[in-house]
Amino acid sequence: MTACCKTLKLDPLGQARRLVDLAEAPWVYTGATPDSGYAKTLYERHGLKPPPAGALVNSTLGLLSIISSGNCVGLLPYQIATHPFATRYLDIVPVAEGPLKLTLGALAMCIGLTSAHLTGQTYAFSNLIVIDSYGAFWKLLLYVVTGLTVLLSLAYLKAERLSIGEYYGFILLALAGMMVMVSGADLLTIYLGTELMSLSLYVMAGLKRTEARSLEASAKYFVLGAFSSGVLLYGISLLFGLAGSTRLSVIAAAITTQGTANPMLSLALVLLAVGFGFKLAVVPFHMWTPDVYQGAPTSVTAFMAVASKAASFGAFLRVFVEGLGGASTDWSVLFTLICLATLAL
Repeated sequence: MTACCKTLKLDPLGQARRLVDLAEAPWVYTGATPDSGYAKTLYERHGLKPPPAGALVNSTLGLLSIISSGNCVGLLPYQIATHPFATRYLDIVPVAEGPLKLTLGALAMCIGLTSAHLTGQTYAFSNLIVIDSYGAFWKLLLYVVTGLTVLLSLAYLKAERLSIGEYYGFILLALAGMMVMVSGADLLTIYLGTELMSLSLYVMAGLKRTEARSLEASAKYFVLGAFSSGVLLYGISLLFGLAGSTRLSVIAAAITTQGTANPMLSLALVLLAVGFGFKLAVVPFHMWTPDVYQGAPTSVTAFMAVASKAASFGAFLRVFVEGLGGASTDWSVLFTLICLATLAL
């Protein structure tokens, strides 16, 4: 490892800019190898000598040692490219083809498993998750939307040089959060699913790291998303104080017993409406959408505009119909006004 650093004359302070450029070299993403003409030109432009083929240990331990060594951070793309497992995808097929196949295979498996539970109602994980036909409908819809997003993004990712495996990983993480949202039987479970979806989308919105507009979109989405999550969690805490539990069935029973005259219930309804309103981008909680949708990669924008809204709407209906259905006379007028404002503006 030390010999490699001496060969390249790496100085972590004086050549930091060169190492960052090498670490972000497009040949890592385009399927080229370090021996290609572009890679050699890149090294020559920075006055560096390409390392010999056997200079680095092609093993996972060697990769970890390079990551932990600040002096050899510039060699990380080369180590990834020369690793036997990575070379299989870099030299033969595009780097993202492996994750693409895994993503489509995972979606096909999910469709098969969900289709087997279209009828009946089953609770899992200490009654925190409910498996029913309502959740199955939304899950199947989300699978289709995710699959179409993956297929439609192939040409775009290749053109923008964003064909990296992390893209598909974050899509599946966001999908997992959406599945928890539409199947949650507990407010905190739904909240955790919402956060898993949101955190994945925050990262996906800023995947185009070389563009300031994409980074701005990710930052704005994160700040406003964190604010809406706090408002939603505050409403959940008020319902917990009212019913003594965050289970939707317990909350429904408490509203039936205590009635709807409690001002804490009215405040909780408003806070939940605001929290879900940000996720659904309804008026007047839609001001973040133009900047985020414009700055995020086009395929990510399509995924956010369809999948995240569908999951949020599915969770919204379950919470307000199953958990807060006894207070429908209070929130029906509020949502009617919000719907009218959203359609008009």
